[in-house]
Amino acid sequence: MIKNGNYNELPSGYRELFHLKLQEDKKTALIVNIAALVVASAMVVIPIFMGVDVFSFLDNGSFEFFIKLIAMLICYGIYIYAHEITHGIFIKIMSGQKAYYGFTGIYAYAGSDIYFNKRSYTIIALAPLCVFGIILTVLQLIVPDGWGYVPYLVQIGNVAGAVGDVYVTIKMLASPKGTIVRDTGINMTFYADECYLKRKIS
Repeated sequence: MIKNGNYNELPSGYRELFHLKLQEDKKTALIVNIAALVVASAMVVIPIFMGVDVFSFLDNGSFEFFIKLIAMLICYGIYIYAHEITHGIFIKIMSGQKAYYGFTGIYAYAGSDIYFNKRSYTIIALAPLCVFGIILTVLQLIVPDGWGYVPYLVQIGNVAGAVGDVYVTIKMLASPKGTIVRDTGINMTFYADECYLKRKIS
Protein backbone atom coordinates (compact mmCIF):
# COMPACT_ATOMS: atom_id res chain seq x y z
CA MET A 1 0.00 0.00 0.00
CA ILE A 2 1.21 3.51 -0.81
CA LYS A 3 -0.04 7.02 -0.07
CA ASN A 4 -3.73 7.64 0.86
CA GLY A 5 -4.65 3.96 0.91
CA ASN A 6 -3.81 3.32 -2.75
CA TYR A 7 -1.71 0.45 -4.13
CA ASN A 8 1.20 0.15 -6.54
CA GLU A 9 0.32 -3.52 -7.10
CA LEU A 10 -3.00 -5.33 -7.28
CA PRO A 11 -3.81 -6.48 -3.72
CA SER A 12 -4.15 -10.18 -3.02
CA GLY A 13 -7.71 -11.43 -3.30
CA TYR A 14 -8.85 -8.83 -5.82
CA ARG A 15 -10.19 -9.78 -9.24
CA GLU A 16 -11.25 -7.80 -12.30
CA LEU A 17 -14.80 -6.55 -12.05
CA PHE A 18 -15.06 -4.79 -15.43
CA HIS A 19 -13.08 -2.49 -17.69
CA LEU A 20 -13.81 0.53 -19.84
CA LYS A 21 -12.08 1.50 -23.05
CA LEU A 22 -14.10 4.25 -24.66
CA GLN A 23 -12.17 4.14 -27.92
CA GLU A 24 -13.34 0.56 -28.48
CA ASP A 25 -16.69 0.63 -26.67
CA LYS A 26 -18.62 2.48 -29.37
CA LYS A 27 -21.96 2.35 -27.55
CA THR A 28 -20.62 3.89 -24.35
CA ALA A 29 -18.59 6.45 -26.30
CA LEU A 30 -21.73 7.45 -28.21
CA ILE A 31 -23.69 7.89 -24.97
CA VAL A 32 -20.92 10.01 -23.44
CA ASN A 33 -20.60 12.16 -26.57
CA ILE A 34 -24.36 12.70 -26.80
CA ALA A 35 -24.46 13.65 -23.12
CA ALA A 36 -21.60 16.11 -23.68
CA LEU A 37 -23.47 17.65 -26.63
CA VAL A 38 -26.63 18.00 -24.54
CA VAL A 39 -24.68 19.70 -21.74
CA ALA A 40 -22.94 22.07 -24.15
CA SER A 41 -26.23 22.93 -25.86
CA ALA A 42 -27.91 23.62 -22.53
CA MET A 43 -25.08 25.95 -21.49
CA VAL A 44 -25.63 27.93 -24.70
CA VAL A 45 -29.45 27.92 -24.75
CA ILE A 46 -30.21 28.58 -21.05
CA PRO A 47 -28.33 31.92 -20.87
CA ILE A 48 -30.04 33.03 -24.09
CA PHE A 49 -33.46 32.31 -22.53
CA MET A 50 -32.31 34.37 -19.55
CA GLY A 51 -31.55 37.28 -21.84
CA VAL A 52 -27.78 36.79 -22.04
CA ASP A 53 -26.44 36.47 -25.58
CA VAL A 54 -23.27 34.42 -25.29
CA PHE A 55 -22.59 35.09 -28.97
CA SER A 56 -22.80 38.89 -28.75
CA PHE A 57 -19.20 39.10 -29.94
CA LEU A 58 -20.50 38.28 -33.44
CA ASP A 59 -21.92 41.81 -33.55
CA ASN A 60 -18.49 43.36 -33.10
CA GLY A 61 -16.33 44.67 -35.90
CA SER A 62 -14.47 42.08 -37.94
CA PHE A 63 -11.06 42.90 -36.45
CA GLU A 64 -12.28 42.81 -32.83
CA PHE A 65 -14.17 39.61 -33.54
CA PHE A 66 -11.03 38.05 -35.04
CA ILE A 67 -8.89 39.02 -32.02
CA LYS A 68 -11.40 37.62 -29.53
CA LEU A 69 -11.90 34.45 -31.55
CA ILE A 70 -8.14 33.85 -31.64
CA ALA A 71 -7.98 34.52 -27.89
CA MET A 72 -10.71 31.98 -27.26
CA LEU A 73 -9.03 29.31 -29.41
CA ILE A 74 -5.68 29.88 -27.68
CA CYS A 75 -7.31 29.72 -24.24
CA TYR A 76 -9.15 26.52 -25.12
CA GLY A 77 -5.98 24.95 -26.50
CA ILE A 78 -4.17 25.78 -23.27
CA TYR A 79 -7.12 24.44 -21.26
CA ILE A 80 -7.03 21.04 -22.99
CA TYR A 81 -3.45 20.46 -21.87
CA ALA A 82 -4.05 22.05 -18.46
CA HIS A 83 -6.98 19.66 -17.95
CA GLU A 84 -4.73 16.61 -18.28
CA ILE A 85 -1.93 18.20 -16.27
CA THR A 86 -4.45 18.76 -13.47
CA HIS A 87 -5.34 15.06 -13.52
CA GLY A 88 -1.60 14.37 -13.33
CA ILE A 89 -1.06 16.76 -10.42
CA PHE A 90 -3.78 15.06 -8.40
CA ILE A 91 -2.46 11.62 -9.32
CA LYS A 92 0.83 12.76 -7.79
CA ILE A 93 -0.91 14.20 -4.72
CA MET A 94 -3.00 11.09 -4.09
CA SER A 95 -0.30 8.48 -4.77
CA GLY A 96 3.08 10.16 -4.54
CA GLN A 97 3.81 8.83 -8.05
CA LYS A 98 4.11 10.82 -11.27
CA ALA A 99 1.49 10.39 -13.97
CA TYR A 100 2.38 9.78 -17.59
CA TYR A 101 0.80 11.56 -20.54
CA GLY A 102 -0.10 10.65 -24.07
CA PHE A 103 -2.21 11.43 -27.10
CA THR A 104 -4.33 8.85 -28.91
CA GLY A 105 -4.91 10.91 -32.03
CA ILE A 106 -8.38 11.74 -30.73
CA TYR A 107 -7.75 12.99 -27.21
CA ALA A 108 -4.96 13.65 -24.74
CA TYR A 109 -4.79 11.72 -21.50
CA ALA A 110 -3.03 11.40 -18.15
CA GLY A 111 -2.52 7.84 -16.93
CA SER A 112 -1.06 5.89 -14.04
CA ASP A 113 -0.31 2.30 -13.09
CA ILE A 114 -1.45 2.91 -9.50
CA TYR A 115 -4.56 1.15 -8.17
CA PHE A 116 -6.72 3.92 -6.70
CA ASN A 117 -9.49 3.60 -4.13
CA LYS A 118 -12.86 5.28 -4.60
CA ARG A 119 -12.04 8.47 -2.70
CA SER A 120 -8.74 9.08 -4.47
CA TYR A 121 -10.08 8.28 -7.92
CA THR A 122 -13.11 10.51 -7.48
CA ILE A 123 -10.85 13.43 -6.55
CA ILE A 124 -8.51 12.76 -9.49
CA ALA A 125 -11.35 12.37 -12.00
CA LEU A 126 -13.29 15.48 -10.98
CA ALA A 127 -10.35 17.78 -10.18
CA PRO A 128 -10.19 19.54 -13.59
CA LEU A 129 -13.95 20.14 -13.65
CA CYS A 130 -13.87 21.72 -10.18
CA VAL A 131 -10.58 23.60 -10.50
CA PHE A 132 -11.30 25.15 -13.89
CA GLY A 133 -14.96 25.64 -13.05
CA ILE A 134 -13.79 28.04 -10.34
CA ILE A 135 -10.98 29.65 -12.36
CA LEU A 136 -13.14 30.31 -15.42
CA THR A 137 -16.03 31.65 -13.33
CA VAL A 138 -13.66 34.12 -11.65
CA LEU A 139 -12.28 35.14 -15.05
CA GLN A 140 -15.81 35.83 -16.31
CA LEU A 141 -16.25 38.27 -13.43
CA ILE A 142 -12.97 40.16 -13.83
CA VAL A 143 -12.31 40.38 -17.58
CA PRO A 144 -13.15 43.68 -19.33
CA ASP A 145 -16.64 44.21 -20.70
CA GLY A 146 -17.17 42.38 -23.96
CA TRP A 147 -14.67 39.65 -23.10
CA GLY A 148 -16.77 37.58 -20.70
CA TYR A 149 -17.89 35.21 -23.43
CA VAL A 150 -14.28 34.01 -23.90
CA PRO A 151 -13.96 32.25 -20.50
CA TYR A 152 -17.62 31.23 -20.69
CA LEU A 153 -17.16 29.39 -23.99
CA VAL A 154 -14.07 27.69 -22.54
CA GLN A 155 -16.23 26.86 -19.52
CA ILE A 156 -18.70 25.14 -21.84
CA GLY A 157 -15.81 23.00 -23.08
CA ASN A 158 -14.73 22.35 -19.49
CA VAL A 159 -18.14 21.13 -18.31
CA ALA A 160 -19.11 19.24 -21.47
CA GLY A 161 -15.62 17.76 -21.78
CA ALA A 162 -15.83 16.46 -18.22
CA VAL A 163 -18.85 14.27 -18.97
CA GLY A 164 -16.54 11.28 -19.48
CA ASP A 165 -14.86 11.94 -16.14
CA VAL A 166 -18.25 12.18 -14.44
CA TYR A 167 -19.36 8.96 -16.13
CA VAL A 168 -16.39 6.91 -14.88
CA THR A 169 -16.77 8.47 -11.42
CA ILE A 170 -20.40 7.36 -11.27
CA LYS A 171 -19.36 3.87 -12.37
CA MET A 172 -16.72 3.83 -9.64
CA LEU A 173 -19.06 5.03 -6.90
CA ALA A 174 -21.73 2.51 -7.97
CA SER A 175 -19.24 -0.35 -7.76
CA PRO A 176 -18.98 -2.66 -4.70
CA LYS A 177 -17.39 -1.48 -1.48
CA GLY A 178 -13.60 -1.58 -1.65
CA THR A 179 -13.43 -1.35 -5.44
CA ILE A 180 -10.15 0.01 -6.82
CA VAL A 181 -9.30 1.20 -10.32
CA ARG A 182 -6.22 1.31 -12.52
CA ASP A 183 -6.60 4.04 -15.13
CA THR A 184 -3.89 4.10 -17.77
CA GLY A 185 -5.64 6.95 -19.56
CA ILE A 186 -6.94 4.82 -22.41
CA ASN A 187 -8.11 1.81 -20.42
CA MET A 188 -9.79 1.79 -17.00
CA THR A 189 -9.92 -1.52 -15.17
CA PHE A 190 -11.98 -1.91 -12.00
CA TYR A 191 -11.17 -4.55 -9.39
CA ALA A 192 -13.19 -5.82 -6.42
CA ASP A 193 -12.39 -7.86 -3.33
CA GLU A 194 -13.42 -11.48 -3.96
CA CYS A 195 -14.41 -11.96 -0.31
CA TYR A 196 -16.80 -9.02 -0.44
CA LEU A 197 -18.32 -10.20 -3.71
CA LYS A 198 -18.87 -13.69 -2.29
CA ARG A 199 -20.62 -12.24 0.77
CA LYS A 200 -22.87 -10.17 -1.45
CA ILE A 201 -23.80 -13.22 -3.55
CA SER A 202 -24.50 -15.36 -0.50
